[in-house]
Amino acid sequence: MSKIESEVLPWETIRERIYGSLTNPVGYRLLADLYANLPKYFDENKLQEMLDNMPWKPHNELLAGKLTDRLLDLLGAAKEYTVRDPWYSVLSVKLVLPSKCQANCAFCYNKHGGYGRQVVSTVDYTAMVTALLAVLRIAMGRPISVEITGGEPTSEPYILDSLLDKMVMGGITRNDQVKRITMTSNGYHLYECMSGLAGKVKYVNLSLHSTDFEERTKIFGTRNIPNNEEIVILTEEAAREGIDMSGVFVVDDFSMDMEKFDRTNEWCEKHGLVSTRWRSNVFEKNKVGVKEFAEKLTDNPSYKLVVYEEAADSCYAILTRNGSHLVYLLDGVEDSTQTSLGVSVVIRGDGKMFHDASCRMPVLNWGQTGFLPLKYVYDKK
Repeated sequence: MSKIESEVLPWETIRERIYGSLTNPVGYRLLADLYANLPKYFDENKLQEMLDNMPWKPHNELLAGKLTDRLLDLLGAAKEYTVRDPWYSVLSVKLVLPSKCQANCAFCYNKHGGYGRQVVSTVDYTAMVTALLAVLRIAMGRPISVEITGGEPTSEPYILDSLLDKMVMGGITRNDQVKRITMTSNGYHLYECMSGLAGKVKYVNLSLHSTDFEERTKIFGTRNIPNNEEIVILTEEAAREGIDMSGVFVVDDFSMDMEKFDRTNEWCEKHGLVSTRWRSNVFEKNKVGVKEFAEKLTDNPSYKLVVYEEAADSCYAILTRNGSHLVYLLDGVEDSTQTSLGVSVVIRGDGKMFHDASCRMPVLNWGQTGFLPLKYVYDKK
């Protein structure tokens, strides 16, 4: 600590050390006490009182002043945001590979400028894993869900294998904090990649959007996707490798026909998929959302509501069908940062971290909101 206190470092350097790789344990320790108790101090009077009585002010006046400025940022954030209660929801971390996709789905984030249109053409695996490790530290014990996405992650198997190997080398496996490592795929080269996923990825979300192959080809804009017989082969191979697979269906809204909904869930179960995930098209203004649809399902004896969560950025439900097959319903928004912060983090192929799918809000530059720890979710007042 004495070395840092005796140096006069530019604030940009200090900031990068604390919030970049977090290799500076001094700065991390200085802020940890406050951040660990943030809900307790997340109002103007209590936070100002803590600033006035900081027992750990460093001797270096420049550093003390800059750290105080950062903490004063919290005062501004407290005027604009509230800490969500409960705050301990899983933090979604998306690792976005710049791999190509053979499909052309109308509701894809990339088609709408998502993930910064992947301005990088190569992958810095070390930077991606370093960023993921930084997120784990900034989250301060909050559970993490890691999702590998793209592009189509399986279109260039070498890129996918290299990232997974680098994650293992970095010690990123499922543990008390990393609750799950998943991948979203349309199945393009999934069979060839399956053995490389074993022991590293537990869950594969297979984008389907229709149970009818011909209709599916129209949605994807290509026939280079698995047909129904190949889906069975994929789920059987995944099961041998200890990997669960789920079918994903994007709908414009939840005004769908109940019979078609039930047939689709039954189809997924018969084809070896452990669950069905229904997601609203965030680029369409939904007429009927999850809440209304879940209420309808309460009258159906085949479905039992297990979880229901309604927040500023989403509405989410989990049901069981006939006591076994899991059915997920998610009604989200195009950009969660318009309503909340700390919901998810996007890590691009160059290792840069963002709070939004369009990669406009870097994790290290929150503007007027300062540097809020990812341990919490913040909703705009």
